[in-house]
Amino acid sequence: MLQKPVRAYLFSMTSHPFQDRAKRINRYLMTYKDMADGSQNVRSTSWWNNLVRKGASAVDPPPPRTIPAIAGMMSISEAQVRAEVAEDWYGVRAGEEVSARVRRLAPVLDLLHSDDVEYIEHLAKRLVDPPEVREAVANVELQKLLREIELEGGGESDNDG
Repeated sequence: MLQKPVRAYLFSMTSHPFQDRAKRINRYLMTYKDMADGSQNVRSTSWWNNLVRKGASAVDPPPPRTIPAIAGMMSISEAQVRAEVAEDWYGVRAGEEVSARVRRLAPVLDLLHSDDVEYIEHLAKRLVDPPEVREAVANVELQKLLREIELEGGGESDNDG
C-alpha cells in the first residue's frame, strides 16, 4: 500500500465521523484504491471516492457484512465503524455521550501508537490534576497506609515485660 507521510494537522469534527475518518485516511495514508484493497474490496474505489468527495448521501451505507473488513482497513473496532455509519447515514449517535472535544481528539488518538496514547493519557490526567491536588492525594494515601500499619501492628507491644 502506498502511504503518504502523516503530518500534524488540525480538523474539526462534524456530524459525519465516518466520512471524516475516510477523508483523513485518504489525505494522509491511502489512495482510494488502497482503501478498497485494504478493506478486501467490500467497497469499491469509486465508492470511497464518492464518500470522501460528496458525502454519505452520495453512496449507500456499508452493509453489516462489510463492517469487519472496513474496520480492519481503518484500524478501529467494528463497534466504532457501526457507530460512525449510524451517525453518518442515519443521524443516530451512539448511546455514550461524549463532548465535542473528545470527538475531535478521538480520531487523532486512534492514529497514535499505544505507547503514545498512554503518554497522552498520563499528560492529560496530570494537567487536570495539578501538583497541589496530587500532593494532597498522596498525603491522604500516606495517612491511610500509616493507619493500616498501626492496625496490623496494634496488638503487639514494645513492652513485653
